[in-house]
Amino acid sequence: MFSRIITAGLLASFFLVLTLYFEIYFIHFVFTIIALYSIFELVKLSGKSTLNQLLSCILSIILMYLLFIQTSHNTVLYLSYFAFLLWSLVLISLLFKITFIKKIIQQNSNLIGIGIILLAWYLLLNYGTTLSTHNIKPSEESTRLYYIFTIVLVSLCDTSGYIIGKNFGTKKLCIEISPKKTYEGLIASILVPLIIFYLFFIIYLSLPLLIRDIIFITICCVYCTIGDLFISLIKRHHNVKDSGILLPGHGGVLDRIDSYLPVIAIFQIWLFI
Repeated sequence: MFSRIITAGLLASFFLVLTLYFEIYFIHFVFTIIALYSIFELVKLSGKSTLNQLLSCILSIILMYLLFIQTSHNTVLYLSYFAFLLWSLVLISLLFKITFIKKIIQQNSNLIGIGIILLAWYLLLNYGTTLSTHNIKPSEESTRLYYIFTIVLVSLCDTSGYIIGKNFGTKKLCIEISPKKTYEGLIASILVPLIIFYLFFIIYLSLPLLIRDIIFITICCVYCTIGDLFISLIKRHHNVKDSGILLPGHGGVLDRIDSYLPVIAIFQIWLFI
């Protein structure tokens, strides 16, 4: 647990420094490398050869380029809703134990996983673009704040859920996919970020936290766990514990970004509404 917390703290610090002090184009470059490496790990899970892994990354780069040159406010918005729909199907399949959806995900894990990673990458690079539909042009400063908010929110969810679940969790959440996940951890991963953000807005910023904002923070927190379970479902199918060994206490890069994958789309919709 100690190594996991240390690694999470170092990663959060790195990305906070990255988003605060580096140029946006360099931040986007780092996000692109992370997305490609995650795809590399994903394909590796299925036992594909190194050549197949490299070909998947090359194909992903081509798709990234095609997506990037088609960027528009409506494209970002539609893809945000599409991504949210996909994640909602994952949530429904887990909640109601719909076996055939799980099988579809597992049997097409590479295709679906690559698509979801690319969607998250695209929406992340276009943070705040949906504001333009309200005639608000996102500034570089506001984009940095959106990145920081996302990093802090997901980090709080992951850390609080892990600590409470590990030390006080008794009732298993989804034992067939992730035996260590508990309902106590899930509740903590929702309440702790809500309390911290509420106090931050009310006490530090002297700003009200609207009911709409509370609802969206809650949704983001819930979907953090869904992103985690989605990747766990794929790993369970391939009998693999971690996607890699790059990050002590976490495993691979894919293990660390799984919670971000659904949250990015939800945050884009939040900005639009």
